Amino acid sequence: MEPIVSNQMAELENIELTFDRAINYAFQQNAIPIVKEMRVRNDVSPRQNLLIRIFTEPLFAEPVELRLQGIEPGSEYRVAPLELKLSHDFLAGLNEKVSGWLKVEVVEAGATIWSRTEAISLLARNEWCGLVSLPEILAAFILPNDTAVMTILNRAAELLREHAGRSAFNGYQDKSRKRVWEQVAAIYRAVGELGIRYIVAPASFENTGQKVRTPSDVSAQRFGNCLDLTLLFCACCEQVGLHPLVLMHEGHAYAGCWLEERTLPEPSSDDLQYIRKLATDELVTIFECTAAAMSCRE
Repeated sequence: MEPIVSNQMAELENIELTFDRAINYAFQQNAIPIVKEMRVRNDVSPRQNLLIRIFTEPLFAEPVELRLQGIEPGSEYRVAPLELKLSHDFLAGLNEKVSGWLKVEVVEAGATIWSRTEAISLLARNEWCGLVSLPEILAAFILPNDTAVMTILNRAAELLREHAGRSAFNGYQDKSRKRVWEQVAAIYRAVGELGIRYIVAPASFENTGQKVRTPSDVSAQRFGNCLDLTLLFCACCEQVGLHPLVLMHEGHAYAGCWLEERTLPEPSSDDLQYIRKLATDELVTIFECTAAAMSCRE
């Protein structure tokens, strides 16, 4: 990687990191690089035979060492992304959030000339990091192969036969929006029969994140908040070949599903007008998941 010349070295720190400040087991499972970019700048005298060390405390990733012949004054060395191998065992074993550190040192002739230390939150394996850090990682918490999903779908198939004449969950094969809506409605009724009781989500969960109940947790405990129920519905839809959506709005989550075999152009979007247009054009159906749970006042 060649040094990149910069004209604003005096205004910038020697080491700059762009990284996710909260990570969880899903990052490791999906091979997501947590350090999006690292820049090492030199605004003084020539530096030769440099060693860059990147390491963590606790050891949630393998240390990395990079060697450079040198960086001239007014130049920088850039890596994007930085390959930092996350530890499966460490992140999979976390039951509670842990505070960690991401550290970078630049060594010349055995002496550290520049360093930087940044705090990073290591979340429990079942904890979502919120919208502030890679919003699309929420999809990793949609679990269509959870055992409770098939139990729900077995009942939904019976309801589908009663109300639509056929029990088959055939996804988009009929090329009929009505047929897709019937499948979603059957799943909704089946979830409603579970007797789930609503439990409030943590304040500002969409920004700070929360621990997520799996479909089996919701089914066994008979408790779920808006995000738990949304992910449950999405798991059921995905299992039968439908394309679900997770929507967030002012401290609330709700689900949607494409009525045609389509997807969004990007994994996540904040274009509310576009979503409204899809709903107006009846390309998606969007629904309130907590209405399928019994009121907390009952």
